[in-house]
Amino acid sequence: MEPPTRQRSRLLLANGASTDHDRELAAFDDAGAASAPLTAQDKGLTEQAFVAHMAATRPSGDPVIEGLLFDCDGTLVNSMPVWACNWVETCAEFGLDLDEARFYQLAGMTVEETLQRLCTEQGVQVDAEAFFARKDELAADAVKRVTEIYPVAQIAREAHGKFKMGVVSSGPRSMVEQFLEQTNLRHLFEVLVCAEDV
Repeated sequence: MEPPTRQRSRLLLANGASTDHDRELAAFDDAGAASAPLTAQDKGLTEQAFVAHMAATRPSGDPVIEGLLFDCDGTLVNSMPVWACNWVETCAEFGLDLDEARFYQLAGMTVEETLQRLCTEQGVQVDAEAFFARKDELAADAVKRVTEIYPVAQIAREAHGKFKMGVVSSGPRSMVEQFLEQTNLRHLFEVLVCAEDV
């Protein structure tokens, strides 16, 4: 029998989003090679196995991983499609050209940086205050329908109490808080670092 340190571990990875934005699950061994896709029976135990793997210790007894940091948009919650539509619609009203593909290229920037980049690239001057007020108005109903991304949210649930955990996002704190509250994830995280904090 092979020693525990050489035994294969099955790790849960988010392997892209389907058209309805569910994350496909795949099984990986500890060498990083993909094995067969997970079955429905596997999925109930995979998050526990992933957290157990992360809880491994070094020979000294010190933990390999002491804390976990999660992004929010597109990681914990399925908000990116909402933001894509919101940005495209708002930009059109203010004379800026933006399609979904370009939106995703700019993902990770703050909203202020995104607007500035688009204005500079296209030589268009926009009243930023008016732009964001309208953007928020258009998004008001859509953001209420944002849901969790189950595989990642479940890892966070399994890891709660075992690791220190935080959320690091380029989004505004008010929106990050709203998404985490409406998906019942906020209590899992000790720290939030948002756009206003950096």
